[in-house]
Amino acid sequence: MISEIPGMTERLEGLFLNSMQNGLDGECLVHVARLSNLRRLGIAEMSDLEDDAVMQVLERCPLLEAVNFSETDITDEILRVMSERLSSTLQTAALNRCKNITDVGVRLLVERCRNLQRLGLNWCQLTDKTLQVLGQVAGPKLLSISVARCAMMTPTGFSALFHGCTDLELVDAKSSNVDPQALTMLAAYVKNIKHLALSECHLLTDSTLFQLMTSRAVKKLQYLDISLCMHISDRAFGSIGAWRCPALQYLNLSCLEVTDATLDALLHVTSLVSLDLVSCQFSKTAIMRFFANKPALCRAHLSDIDCLDDELFEWIVNRCKQLSWCSVVGTSVTEERAMRKMEERDWLVVDYELIDEQVHFAM
Repeated sequence: MISEIPGMTERLEGLFLNSMQNGLDGECLVHVARLSNLRRLGIAEMSDLEDDAVMQVLERCPLLEAVNFSETDITDEILRVMSERLSSTLQTAALNRCKNITDVGVRLLVERCRNLQRLGLNWCQLTDKTLQVLGQVAGPKLLSISVARCAMMTPTGFSALFHGCTDLELVDAKSSNVDPQALTMLAAYVKNIKHLALSECHLLTDSTLFQLMTSRAVKKLQYLDISLCMHISDRAFGSIGAWRCPALQYLNLSCLEVTDATLDALLHVTSLVSLDLVSCQFSKTAIMRFFANKPALCRAHLSDIDCLDDELFEWIVNRCKQLSWCSVVGTSVTEERAMRKMEERDWLVVDYELIDEQVHFAM
């Protein structure tokens, strides 16, 4: 317990509490409130938190720069107190799955915390009003925004966000209503995007992706996730040589209806070190052609690829000397072959079976 760390607690600057891992409850905040030097605080997955206990922490820890209250029952009243007590210090706020906060509370936080740079709002019941206030008030100061699965946000709101927040480096809009118009705004106004997660954005089309990837917005792009986008096909990658993202390292194309033509096109992306191809059905010939030209690949997610067997898996591992992680769940690769390759290369981790009924890839 926090109270059992004599002498050290007052000097702590960072603390993360998770009820699922630590068996803690809201009473622990009585002790947290004594840590006046805290700059980073995480209180996640505590459904029994009371506003009064959280307020004590906010009142007595005025130096907080980063907070994570994800999956708690905090309300707009907590956001109001945060906006008052941390108006000059708060830079990062993770509020994912906080079902009781509203656009009103987020607006107070954004308007008063003028140094806010990173905001996590995944799975929150928020609307375009939040995106609009971010575009109008946070503007270029906002570097990171996560609004995955915020079902009430529309293309109009995303357009306002991208028009105002021109220095965004990370956008997580998985399973959202981002549409071609919104991505046109991103391509036109956002200058330094490095991480773009658009998984399961069903309004994304081949032409929109091409327009985005040939714009100046992606010149620093390192991470792109377009998995489960049902309207993306081989045509999106036909002119991949024109993409303007020389720094692209991670690409997730899982569950796309693409063929060998796309895998051949990816040979033009010379900077790749990590690739997710879950459930993409390529031929053995195309897979060998691709990996023969990607010896620097470090990570490969190849689950549920029908043609992947022991022979092809061993060929890939032998070719990619820097490969440190590979998933072959749902393929014909045997446990014996996976274990043997891990013994031969002690830095290699191979996932070959589902553990605790987890899904094949994180969504």
